[in-house]
Amino acid sequence: MDPVIFTGRMPLHRFQEERPIEYQRLVDSNTLEQYFVPPPSKGYIQLAHVFGFTAVAIGVWLAVLIFRALASGAMHLF
Repeated sequence: MDPVIFTGRMPLHRFQEERPIEYQRLVDSNTLEQYFVPPPSKGYIQLAHVFGFTAVAIGVWLAVLIFRALASGAMHLF
């Protein structure tokens, strides 16, 4: 689970690797520093992971229930 989705914060080294064109544009325009924010706390990252995994689990469970409903409804057609 990628906590960047929930925290909105990305380490600078990862930003350089994943978005080199955007990073270079910000460096060239001398605006990179205005986007610096403190890193999220360990507790906030853990909360993001819990929320993310809970959301995925709910989504998978709902998909299972939908497929089960479709399968039981399809059996009545024959």
